[in-house]
Amino acid sequence: MNTLYFTIIAALTFSVVLGFLSSVSAQENSIPSWIKNIAGFWADKQIGDKEFLQAIEYLIKNNIIVIPETPQSNSDTKEIPSWIRNNAGWWSEGQINDTTFIQGIQFLIKERILKISSNHMVDDTLPEFLFKTYFDGKNTHPDGTYMRYIYELKPEGSELYEEYTVGIKKHVVVFPTFTHSAYTSPGFYDYYKKSCDKTCLSINIRNDFDGGYQTSNAGWQILTKLGYTGITDIDIDKNPKILDEYDKVILLHNEYVTQKEFDAITSHPNVIYLYPNALYAKIDVDYDSNTITLVRGHGYPISNITNGFNWKFDNTHPYEFDADCLNWQFYPIEKGIMLNCYPEDRIWHDPFLLKAINDSENSFWWTISKKYDNFEKELFLDENKMMLSIYKKYQKIINYKSLNE
Repeated sequence: MNTLYFTIIAALTFSVVLGFLSSVSAQENSIPSWIKNIAGFWADKQIGDKEFLQAIEYLIKNNIIVIPETPQSNSDTKEIPSWIRNNAGWWSEGQINDTTFIQGIQFLIKERILKISSNHMVDDTLPEFLFKTYFDGKNTHPDGTYMRYIYELKPEGSELYEEYTVGIKKHVVVFPTFTHSAYTSPGFYDYYKKSCDKTCLSINIRNDFDGGYQTSNAGWQILTKLGYTGITDIDIDKNPKILDEYDKVILLHNEYVTQKEFDAITSHPNVIYLYPNALYAKIDVDYDSNTITLVRGHGYPISNITNGFNWKFDNTHPYEFDADCLNWQFYPIEKGIMLNCYPEDRIWHDPFLLKAINDSENSFWWTISKKYDNFEKELFLDENKMMLSIYKKYQKIINYKSLNE
């Protein structure tokens, strides 16, 4: 398993220390209730590792938690038991207390199953980062439960970035404004959880770009900062012919769309469905009142309705919940290609995924992840000059000595 995964699991240890230490519970600061919600979402694989880690970073940065010293044995086990994620879910539901959960986690640390880095904040020093990445604590939801990352290009990465920008003047990426709005609380998901009536199925449209995991924050930032043209759901709904101006349309997690937008996208001859669960639910939009309303899909108005358009290429299950994307690949459908995983936690550190997006007409890149294990084999690299070129440029970035400058 990769370094980031170990760091995330270790961070899970820190998030519940407050409940374990009775003296800490008397402090003025306490763990916000939404942290347990995030732990539950993470346990159910509804959000990725990085979004969960953002919550942990909030606790660390605000001195809400303390990190205990835990002696470690001489063993070096790399296997992460599956019950780690189960424990996170049980803890979030109150089925186990903080003390019980911490005792299990501390055992894993002692046995070196979990390795805790002295640097608990995710930053540019991690070798897999292709972009300058930093935490933006100012961008939150109105209820204060939201955080996001900002991605910037690195000067030393210019040579590699050129690999991703060939011909992109005619490529467009679509920000999921309607989905961004649907995830606002109170909103659609409060209705799904039966904590709100049908009044939550009509909500205000959010016109900002401060999205997160559910709204493809990383994908949107990285592609637009590389130079891809960006438009929104609203642009397409108001003018479906706008897509005719582009040779390639890149869809993100555009889960909620209007019928006009659905028709325009599925009629375009070259679409990359970069995130699963796109085009999943039908909405109506009222620009006079600046609202969207759920019409069909996601178990509404009848529980057995899944895709609101009855779209035969819907790839929500099982791909939406594969957030690791370790074996990602594109596969062809009518008028486009689809990715078989949710790439939000992959797109900022995989040089070949970005190449596959840019050069999607070349199927060589669609299954490139299957060749990762051969990186160090000189013969393999000699046989694939295109791959070797990108790999060398990637190594140049991650070996740069002043990543934080």
